[in-house]
Amino acid sequence: MISIILATYNGSNYIIEQLNSILNQTLKDFEIIVVDDVSTDNTVELIKNYFSSGDFTNYQLIKNDKNLGATCSFERGVINSNGDYISFCDQDDVWMSKKLESLKIKIEKGSYDLVYSQSLILKEETKTTKLYPRQNYSSDFYIRLQYNNARGATMLVRKEFLMRLIPFSRFDLYDKWIYFNSLIFGKVGFVKTPLDYYRTHSTNVVGTHFHYRKKEAIITRFNSKVLFYNDLKSFLLKNDFLNDKYTEVLEKIIRFNLLVINNLEQKKFINAIKCFWELVLFEDYNLKEKFIYLYYLVIK
Repeated sequence: MISIILATYNGSNYIIEQLNSILNQTLKDFEIIVVDDVSTDNTVELIKNYFSSGDFTNYQLIKNDKNLGATCSFERGVINSNGDYISFCDQDDVWMSKKLESLKIKIEKGSYDLVYSQSLILKEETKTTKLYPRQNYSSDFYIRLQYNNARGATMLVRKEFLMRLIPFSRFDLYDKWIYFNSLIFGKVGFVKTPLDYYRTHSTNVVGTHFHYRKKEAIITRFNSKVLFYNDLKSFLLKNDFLNDKYTEVLEKIIRFNLLVINNLEQKKFINAIKCFWELVLFEDYNLKEKFIYLYYLVIK
């Protein structure tokens, strides 16, 4: 059985459409575990009414006592799950009908620990043919451990493997923690066919990620990256997966992020240009985002 972990927070605008797409799956052997992060709108009421008025009964509704954030909410859902496989679900996406079936075939056929697919962008209500995220196929682990190919809501993970990764790092999103650890000591498979629509709008993570971004917020973000990679290094060391190769790569990533922070704080022009070149020009940022980083790393 697959356990679908659906984390919600003020998701009333799109939650019913997402639930409909889940119940429309061709593979029917699943449970739904909703973890609500203290929504202040009518999300919980909509979910209760949805299930009480239908035939689907294999679900749990867990309500956090306080706001924990997406990573902790997904972790709580995993801990309370009953399936052999875990699928993560965002509250505002739309799944294609063969998503679970396709991922389950892939993970079993290849004996993978984690499989994932790409998504198509859904702009508010408009479906597009644009793939997200762009896949980075670098063989260089310095690049691979900074670029998250696997968005959480496209993953299917063996629960036995996933439980080894708990607790998730609190310093970045849960999917990076799962994906990067899987690259290091798991077996990862990729389904090229898009299997869901990823909705972008003004109130989701990607929609707000660069909205009026201030220098202080960028510094905070890079500090969190340093803490995340230190968490990853400590986790690998504790579980005997940290060899010389990964130690060197992780320490290099940490040094680079500390350099970015220092350049931002000290306004070191030449080093800022170098950081901008390495960080932005070869990453999957749009033109607006490139100029924001240019402004804070180089100009300001």
